Amino acid sequence: MSEVINHSQDLRAGLLIEVIGTPAPQGSKRAYVRGGRAVLVESSPAVRTWREDVRAACREQWRHNVLTGPVHIAVAFRWRRPRGHYGRRGLLPSAPEHKVTAPDLDKVLRATLDALTGQVLADDSLVVAVRTGKAWAGVDELPGATIVITPLHDGGEG
Repeated sequence: MSEVINHSQDLRAGLLIEVIGTPAPQGSKRAYVRGGRAVLVESSPAVRTWREDVRAACREQWRHNVLTGPVHIAVAFRWRRPRGHYGRRGLLPSAPEHKVTAPDLDKVLRATLDALTGQVLADDSLVVAVRTGKAWAGVDELPGATIVITPLHDGGEG
């Protein structure tokens, strides 16, 4: 993602949140009955860790009230390349340029937006536009996500 926004810039210009961790998808939920009540659990065990990584980054980097108006969100997800992409001299020429393997981008985005709810956004329904992508982390990058949130007008109900 080429867009970099400094924390000290006006909030209207956008807020940058850097999340370190392995992005995980929010998939289907499994249901079972316990004590006569239905209990829903995530089918992906890694989603809990990813959501907590996002929430921790928000608590550390977000210094404003929860947003209550419409926002645009840009999210660039990064994953660590598998060892098979490397040889003795570094990245193999045969290593894919783009990450076209699982997880699905929409499911990782859904888990991320859910984690932003209550931390940065009053509700993820406030997101009216999204720009997103997934890529392999560069040699000097950690896996995770770069999130830029841009309020579209002053807070308040939209």
